[in-house]
Amino acid sequence: MSPYPEDKWFYEERRAANILKPLNRDTPIYRGLPGVMGQYNPPPAITQLETIGQAYYDLSQTIMTNHQEGLTRTYNRFHNSAETNARIQRLRALHIEMARAVADVYGWTDLDLSHGFHETRQGVRFTVSEPARRDVLDRLLALNHEHYKEEVAQGLHDKGTQKNKKKAAAKPKSKKKQDDGQEELF
Repeated sequence: MSPYPEDKWFYEERRAANILKPLNRDTPIYRGLPGVMGQYNPPPAITQLETIGQAYYDLSQTIMTNHQEGLTRTYNRFHNSAETNARIQRLRALHIEMARAVADVYGWTDLDLSHGFHETRQGVRFTVSEPARRDVLDRLLALNHEHYKEEVAQGLHDKGTQKNKKKAAAKPKSKKKQDDGQEELF
């Protein structure tokens, strides 16, 4: 399951239309799939995510172009607490807005993400706090279990599937004993 709620919406719509094949990169995925499902207007929160995401992308491109630096160098600056460049600070603010908008799409308005410079396995990073990270993972796990139960109720995880039949057939047969007490090799 994807941690991005906009992906959930998109894949649910495509699954309902029975068209889970890859799309061309130019396909406007949040504008519906004309001719298949008709025109579908995404929820307002998805539109807000698109707007924030586009602003984030545009600003990061501007920073890289103006400073003639790549993605790695830009994000090293992003994660450096001593970096005070106004555009980098705006990028951090957009990062917070995007994370908040994603949480809101999930309905997690009570979630305190506590963005800031936090110690991680990769060193100090501008990210959510460790308690917030754990809370998000716990909520996603619970959501995953919910979805699994729904899928089981729909019969999507029946025990008698071909996959399980193949596993049962592949189990080794019990070893036969020879008269002399030795086990048979074949």
